Amino acid sequence: MSLQRPLSAWIRITPIALGILWLAAAAHLTVNGLAPQALNADVILNSVMSLQNVTLFYWGQSRLINIVPLLASFIRDPALNLRFILYLNAVFFLLLVWMIAQVSCLLTTPPSHRRGFIVTANFVALTSLMLLAFHAFALFDLVIGHPEYTVSLLLQSLAVRLVWQDSRSFSRRPSATNCALAVACVVLSVGTNPATVFTMGLYLVIMLLWRRQISVSSWILGSSTAIAFVFWYVVARMHGGGDYYALRPSQIVSGLRASLMNLDDALQAPWIGIMLLSWLALTLILSVVPWRLRSTRPFAPLSQARSDAPRQNLIIFILLAFAVVWTLFFSAHSWVERNAYHWRYFSFAIFAITTVIAIQMSSLVARAGVTITMVCAIALGVCAFVKLHTPAVPFEHYDIYRKVEHVAPQSQVFYSGDYWLVWPVVHRDLMRGLDAFGLTYRGIGNARNAHAFIQSHVDKDTPLTVQCIAASNAECTAEIQKIIEPSQRTCVQQINRSDCPRTVQAQPH
Repeated sequence: MSLQRPLSAWIRITPIALGILWLAAAAHLTVNGLAPQALNADVILNSVMSLQNVTLFYWGQSRLINIVPLLASFIRDPALNLRFILYLNAVFFLLLVWMIAQVSCLLTTPPSHRRGFIVTANFVALTSLMLLAFHAFALFDLVIGHPEYTVSLLLQSLAVRLVWQDSRSFSRRPSATNCALAVACVVLSVGTNPATVFTMGLYLVIMLLWRRQISVSSWILGSSTAIAFVFWYVVARMHGGGDYYALRPSQIVSGLRASLMNLDDALQAPWIGIMLLSWLALTLILSVVPWRLRSTRPFAPLSQARSDAPRQNLIIFILLAFAVVWTLFFSAHSWVERNAYHWRYFSFAIFAITTVIAIQMSSLVARAGVTITMVCAIALGVCAFVKLHTPAVPFEHYDIYRKVEHVAPQSQVFYSGDYWLVWPVVHRDLMRGLDAFGLTYRGIGNARNAHAFIQSHVDKDTPLTVQCIAASNAECTAEIQKIIEPSQRTCVQQINRSDCPRTVQAQPH
């Protein structure tokens, strides 16, 4: 008995320790391997918001609550703040993949001492495959660039796990504490990304199929999601609202074509897209073929109960159907059209497909044995390491900061113009310890602080000098007028010009 207890503890702790080790290594790989070349204004703006003004929503929007800038706001050093955000976003993504690996294993394998190792091997393999499948800039967007997708899904998955006590018997009801925590996660999830109402519907369908009844947990999750959506919708209207819900069914064909092309461009090579589509078609067909008609079980999950197999294959079908419907729906979405059908708007479909892969891998992993599985997972991890490994470099050597150093070498205080250059310039000046404000797209979120600075540092009879970056004076003036008060006189000048008097010097803040 005395020997069994340490052994049992070792079996429980070792897979978790290995998973944490891989999470730390993968986070370091993605940040140092991707950020130097792919860091952009969207991510940098999170750091600027964290340092200058953490608002309820993302600057200039009435959705996407600022969870990441809030979590980083206690770090006041601009360089450390940005580095913390990069690692935090990577960790959120990896935790979501780990959650997917765990849930897929709970759905497909019976309880055993091997389950923890299966989850860890699945986590390492899934992460490595995703790191290998996408090219650097797309991978940066998926892992680091847009936490509104990973954070919202992670919170929602955590809510489901809190009330989904036991994956097999479901005999225990969730405690009041778990229910309260789950509701809080749901509220934050919907606030972070309203589109999670669709993924919650997916969760509820899967839970209904597995339990074969509408449980108290389902009512809690469903009702809290609906109430949270209405709540955040009302709050968004109080903050000005936004055209985020318009559909144009007439554009679905052209939109689908553009969306699929962008998704294919995000992959490392065209053949990966061809293989993925072929696998999706085959899996979709096999998931609907009646179990008794199959002569082989190429994708059948390991299960002690043969009756579980139809439900598991139905879940696979639902996940793939969700990915298809999501792609069609958002191909007809006006906001996605306005953003050139960027592939990130289909991230939830990608994660649904990832879950299907995880379910199938869990079956293969469980059948292959722990030793072979860990060897294969380590091999994939080594491949990902070879692809992404690069020595850590300071921010001044990042492509974006080298570019803005060339475009705007002299520090000013107020900048306007090209969104993709203004915010890196602002953050560069903050790292230099200087005051800097962006009077461009998204800058409306910091209008009050910019106005207060102007009132205290600029003489009211002197026009405010604004540096215009990669835009015409007229374009910069139009952006400035959206942010500062109309009574404030401004003088816009191009880079390396001195058309305006220097009304305020860049100085340490």
